[in-house]
Amino acid sequence: MPASVRAALALAISLGLWPALALAEPESLEQARRLYLAARFDDAERAFLDLLADPSATRADVTQAYRHLAVIRLARGRRAAAEEAALRAASLDPTVQAPEGASGSVRALFEDVRARVPASGLAARLRAPIDPVAGAPAEVEIEVDGDPGQLASAAIISCGGAQVRIPLPRGPAGSARANAAVGMGAASGPGECTAQVTTASGAVVAEAAVAFTARPMAPVAEARHPATAMEPADGRPHESSAALRWLWVTVGATALVLGTYVVNDFVIYGSNRSGDVAVTPE
Repeated sequence: MPASVRAALALAISLGLWPALALAEPESLEQARRLYLAARFDDAERAFLDLLADPSATRADVTQAYRHLAVIRLARGRRAAAEEAALRAASLDPTVQAPEGASGSVRALFEDVRARVPASGLAARLRAPIDPVAGAPAEVEIEVDGDPGQLASAAIISCGGAQVRIPLPRGPAGSARANAAVGMGAASGPGECTAQVTTASGAVVAEAAVAFTARPMAPVAEARHPATAMEPADGRPHESSAALRWLWVTVGATALVLGTYVVNDFVIYGSNRSGDVAVTPE
């Protein structure tokens, strides 16, 4: 890179520093910016990439890293890589600007990416049942919008002490959606599910939460043997069971009497009715 370009780039970056953020910047971000000011752009780029690989990096850290990477990559003629970095910076901060004093091409790049990001930027929404059963898993949905740079990689969902990590598949127009079964905790009553959307390195870039009220699990009905299904718990015959037994006894006795009558009627009187045999007394 020509020395004049490097000097101009360093000046643009220095003019674009945010004093308010500089007061609270971590050492890794401050070190990367010092490398910028020293026009050591290869070292500065590596330092920003190291920052992006740090899972403890904040959303503001990630924003500033991509913002500066976009500027230096565009100056080196790497348009696609610069656009991706600027788009990710804009998704994290929809108001992000090119450094003051930057060239027209740098300003145009940031204006273009800001127009492709919704006003809310990268945001997450979490959905869960409002009255799940305590001690049972429930279906939870995480949805991410405003991520045209495809920065969100996974979501960590916590409910009632249980935690799951699920990947976020790429969706249309910078969106992503995923579902997971999460245990809602053993205790009934009010609770909360939280979600953290992370980059591939684990840095948290969005959070969401949803409240629920868990209801107690219904008791399991006690199983009975079919033979004793009508018996009460104390072992004494149920009134309806006893009445049913007496009914069957009565029916049986009646059937026996009627059967005997029919048989006797046939034996004693059947011959006289048929007219086939004459009975003569001696």
